[in-house]
Amino acid sequence: MKKLNNSGFSMVQIMMAAGMMGLLSLGVMKIMENQRKSANAIKSSAQAHSFYLEAKAYMARPGYCKKNFNGLKVGEGDEFVLEDILKSNGKTLYKKGQILNQSLRLTSISTANYEKDTEFSALMDLRFKLDKIGNSYGAKGYTRILKLNLTLDKDGAIKDCTTFGVSSGAAFDGTPAANNIQEGLKDLHSGKKSAESEKVKSFLEKNAALKEMNKNIKTMNEMNKKMEEMFKD
Repeated sequence: MKKLNNSGFSMVQIMMAAGMMGLLSLGVMKIMENQRKSANAIKSSAQAHSFYLEAKAYMARPGYCKKNFNGLKVGEGDEFVLEDILKSNGKTLYKKGQILNQSLRLTSISTANYEKDTEFSALMDLRFKLDKIGNSYGAKGYTRILKLNLTLDKDGAIKDCTTFGVSSGAAFDGTPAANNIQEGLKDLHSGKKSAESEKVKSFLEKNAALKEMNKNIKTMNEMNKKMEEMFKD
C-alpha cells in the first residue's frame, strides 16, 4: 500500500508533480527566450529600416552628399571604404563602429557599382553594413544601400550628388522612430493603445515576415498567461 502524506498525496505523486513542474519551468524559460529573440528581431529590422530612411533623407539635404564625395574621381569597378559620413558643416553624421539605438552596430561604410551614364553624370551605391547586437532570430545583420545620383565636372570628378529619386525636403513620417520602437512593442503586446503602438502596428502590417513574428510573440504571451494560471491553481 502506498503511503500518503497529510494532504492525501503519495510520495510518487509528489515526485511526479515536482518533475513536471521542473519541465514546465524549462518550457516557460524557453518560451521567454524565444519571445525575447522574436522581439529583438522585430526591433532590429524596424530600426534598420528607420536608419535607411534617415540616411536617405540626410544625404538628400543640400551639401551633405557633396561634403563626402566632392572632388573624388571614380572609375568603373572602383570601390571605396569610408570611416565616416559627414554633415555639410563637417561634423560626423555616421561613424564606423557606431552603436545605433543599442541594437545595431554600423560595421562598415563603402561605395560600389559606379556607373557613368552620361559625360557629366553617374550613379553609385553607398552601402551601410549593420550588425545586430544581442541574440535574435534571422540574419546576423543587414546591408542598406543608397543609390547616389552624381554630377561630374569636365575631368570626371564628382562635383555634387544626392540620393537617387529623393528631394531635399524628403521626410519619413509614419515610420516608427528608432527610439520609440521599444515602447511601441511593449504597448502593442500589453494591449495598451498608444501613438507608438499604432505606428509599430502599421509598420508590421507592411512586412509579412515581421507580421508572422509578431503573431508568434502574441501566441507565446497567451501560453505564458495560461501557465501562470496553472501555477496559481
